[in-house]
Amino acid sequence: MNKRVISTILISASFLIPLTGCFNAIPEMTEEEEKMVVRYMADAVIQNDVSYQSRLLDEEEKEAALAEEARKAEELKKIEEEQKLKEEKKKAEEDSASSSSTPTEVVEKVYTPTDMASIMELENVSFEYVGYETGNVYPMDIEDLGFGYSAHENSSLLVISFNVSNTSSEDVELDLSKIKAKYRIKINGEKKFTPDFIPLNTIMTMFKDTIPAGSSVKLDLVYEIPDDTDIDTLDLFIVNNDKDSFKIGLE
Repeated sequence: MNKRVISTILISASFLIPLTGCFNAIPEMTEEEEKMVVRYMADAVIQNDVSYQSRLLDEEEKEAALAEEARKAEELKKIEEEQKLKEEKKKAEEDSASSSSTPTEVVEKVYTPTDMASIMELENVSFEYVGYETGNVYPMDIEDLGFGYSAHENSSLLVISFNVSNTSSEDVELDLSKIKAKYRIKINGEKKFTPDFIPLNTIMTMFKDTIPAGSSVKLDLVYEIPDDTDIDTLDLFIVNNDKDSFKIGLE
């Protein structure tokens, strides 16, 4: 309490103390007048006590700060609980996926030459694998005549042959040149080769003709391979419309 407040109390209290000198005594006051004086003194003390008002403000600010801290703590707790639940859910999903996934061997489906018609979306025809042979010129039955398609140096021609039969009772117009398919071979499960372009009607990719009812034609696919190639296994891969690949087991 500062000096101004103390002075105010002393001055107010002096009205209640008998004085000597000019005045013999303070006039007597009624009970109501005494209450008014006391109330005046209290108000004067409160109004002039700056520290009292400051203490009131400090208490209000502390209460507001504590309430704000409690709110933030509650929000943080809620966020931490939500994060914990997310992490537990994620871990449970990962554990479930890990336990349910067992290593499985991927087995490549192998088709047979009899499936070639359905792979190429052809009707009323069938394919039969005849075999393969190697040589230096194609067609091989005219090798001694000195003309035909020849292999390059240190290379040989691998000719794979199929019988294509008309399975219907009517003539079939067959145009294999318009089929959007690629015919790659894999020798001994390793290197792949693509067929050479030979513009002859005996080549499967070039054939366009009529097959009479109940008849068949022999068509070939020709590949150029290294001279020293030993063939143990031979697979044909038909890539249809640049999308699906079908493995045809030949040898």
